[in-house]
Amino acid sequence: MFTLRIADHSFCIDNRYGYIEKMCTDYIIPDCNAQIISVTDDEIKREENTDIKYSDDYLESLAVYRKICEVLTDDNIILFHCSAIMIDDMAVLFTAPSGTGKSTHARLWKKHFGNKVKVINDDKPLIRFDKDGAFVYGTPWCGKHGLQTNTSARIDAVFILEQSTQNEIIKPDFFDAYTTMLSQTYRPDDTGKMRKIMPLVNRFISGVKYFRLKCNMSEDAAVTAYNAMKGLKS
Repeated sequence: MFTLRIADHSFCIDNRYGYIEKMCTDYIIPDCNAQIISVTDDEIKREENTDIKYSDDYLESLAVYRKICEVLTDDNIILFHCSAIMIDDMAVLFTAPSGTGKSTHARLWKKHFGNKVKVINDDKPLIRFDKDGAFVYGTPWCGKHGLQTNTSARIDAVFILEQSTQNEIIKPDFFDAYTTMLSQTYRPDDTGKMRKIMPLVNRFISGVKYFRLKCNMSEDAAVTAYNAMKGLKS
C-alpha cells in the first residue's frame, strides 16, 4: 500500500502487485489520511484486451486509474487522451485517434524549440477546471514512451491532429471540436458521472483556443502550430 498525490488529490492505493507502485514513483508522498483505492479481480479482468495479452500487474494499474478518474469527476477533473507539453509557461495539447501521431508531433516541438519545451504527459493526463480556466496535470499513466513530468500548467491551446502532406491550420466549428474532444475524454459507464463530464467538455472548448491541424511530420508542422497558438502569421 502506498499514497499517491495526483491532480492535487491524494489516494491510498491498496495494490496487490508491485508494478503500479514502481510506475508511480514520482507521485508518491508520505502516508496520510486519504481515500483508499483498491480493485477486485473482476475489475482487473475487465481491463483485458482481446487482441493483446497483458499481465495482471499492468491490468491492475489500468483498473486503479479508471477508479481514480471516476472519483475525480466529482471535482471537475477529467482524463483526456492527448500528448501535453509546456512552452512559455503554458500548456499545449495534441489530440487525435490512436496512431495519428500525437507523440511524434510533441517530439517535433521538443526538437525544434529545445529546452523551452517540457513534456507534461504523453498519453493520459488529467484536466482540472476551475474559475481561472483549464489546467493539465502530469500523471504516471503516460503511454509507451514513459514521458511525463509531475507538474501542471494552464492550458492555452488544443490541436486536433490530422495527417496531411501539407501543414495547415483550420478553425473547426463548435460541433466538430466538441465531438472530437468528447471522443477523446474518458467516459464512465455511470450515467450520473457522464452527465457531469459533458458540460466539462463544453467548458473546455469555451475556455481555450482550439484548432484542427492538418500536418506532416516535419518541424514546420510545429512552427505552424506555434504561430497559430500565438496568433502569428506563418
